[in-house]
Amino acid sequence: MPIMAAWTNGDFTVGGMFNVWAPSGDYDANQLANPGLGYWTFEPMLAFRWLSTKIGTEFTVFSGVDFNTVNTTSDYTSGDIFHVDATLAQHLPLFGGVAGAGAEAASGLGSAFFYAGTRALLVTNWSVHSASARELITDLFRRQRADPALTRGEALRQAMMALLDGPGAVDGSGRTAYSYAHPLFWAPYSVIGDGGGT
Repeated sequence: MPIMAAWTNGDFTVGGMFNVWAPSGDYDANQLANPGLGYWTFEPMLAFRWLSTKIGTEFTVFSGVDFNTVNTTSDYTSGDIFHVDATLAQHLPLFGGVAGAGAEAASGLGSAFFYAGTRALLVTNWSVHSASARELITDLFRRQRADPALTRGEALRQAMMALLDGPGAVDGSGRTAYSYAHPLFWAPYSVIGDGGGT
């Protein structure tokens, strides 16, 4: 349930948003995945955007804080999260105005790496969970070091499956707090470029 307000002056926009995320789904320790959200999240956000109507360049930055309540099903608190996200994009002039083509910024950055000699990039399609990302990336490189014939794509696939099948987030007493089986944790990763290389 978002509540939004914005003010625009020429190419500049400042806005605020307040999101409320309600508990959804259910939790079963015996299920492979529990995609539901078992707690409330309250998220105030502030955004700034510059979109040039003349050249089509956009720079947007927004920040927010996620205030999470206790998960009453598992008696676990996820903690609060502060985040800052930014976009730099070049929009195309279409139909007498500016239309979005934000992927060009990402592909332009990727092209810069490839021109510099990089053979492959490991990218994510959305923001990732820090602990699970560290586990997956460490496992990926460990697998490639152990088997030099293993391709980048196969090493990523194996690391993703290991994360999905693994114990998940473990608390101080060694008990699983939540599983990494949900695609949120393992699905955002892709190898672009020479994924079949070693």
